[in-house]
Amino acid sequence: KLREDLWRVLQVVKAAEQNLEKVGIPKLHNTLNYFFDNSIGYLFYKDLETTERFIEEVMNTRENKDLVPILHRFGAYLETLFEQINMRAVLADHPFVPPKEDLSS
Repeated sequence: KLREDLWRVLQVVKAAEQNLEKVGIPKLHNTLNYFFDNSIGYLFYKDLETTERFIEEVMNTRENKDLVPILHRFGAYLETLFEQINMRAVLADHPFVPPKEDLSS
């Protein structure tokens, strides 16, 4: 559940960084809200604060031109976090298969 939801957030954040108008602020906010409400609690405590801060920063940024660099930093952070989660011992025998739906549009 955590990996799948984190993957979705990562895909939407990367797509929004590339073309915020196409993805749209509502989809970005809905994706982040869903993750915050349903999956953020599965993160290790050490990752929780940084993830929450990024989500808060994205949600509170009003200017699109200011949002793109934040999305870039958040995307890079999420990629690293996703890799770290995939290295957890309990997931070693469970390779991640990305969902088939296209979340970038």
